[in-house]
Amino acid sequence: GSLSGTSEIDNFPSFFGHSGGGQGWIDTTMEQASFFGAQFAPPTLIATELVKTKVQQQDLFEVHLGTETSTDLLVIGKTVIVASGSVPRKLSLPHETSLWGHSIHNCALCDGDVYVRNNSKKSVAVIGGGDAAVEAIFLLHKLGVDTIHWIHRSEEYRASLLEVERVRHLTNV
Repeated sequence: GSLSGTSEIDNFPSFFGHSGGGQGWIDTTMEQASFFGAQFAPPTLIATELVKTKVQQQDLFEVHLGTETSTDLLVIGKTVIVASGSVPRKLSLPHETSLWGHSIHNCALCDGDVYVRNNSKKSVAVIGGGDAAVEAIFLLHKLGVDTIHWIHRSEEYRASLLEVERVRHLTNV
């Protein structure tokens, strides 16, 4: 997922300065969850069916995992966590792949602190016209980024008009 491409995590409690970055956090979290009995399905399997059932007076879920044509694995549990990930849209910029996670980020919550480290309050561009872009702008503003450039391709915003107006009143955007 997106977190695995993050080079540093400094804004997550108890993970400051960990050299493993996003993938290190994922590995540590999976190790801890496994220690407490969590099981993980291989990423090549898909959930083919989800059934709510009762076993010994307890509400449980049956998750049937497999391929589109066969069910290979049945998992039963009290809780199902769907971690389907996200695929950020890229911009097809030159050198974008090599800059991803260093100078180009897709998660202000994950990486926003990069732009205010060591009192170095940089100029940042937020690309997009929807709610995620607005949330990123508010977060970067709150973190103290000096200048935020809001870029999007349309004259109409997909974010709510109220939030767009709030952004327009920020002095650093």
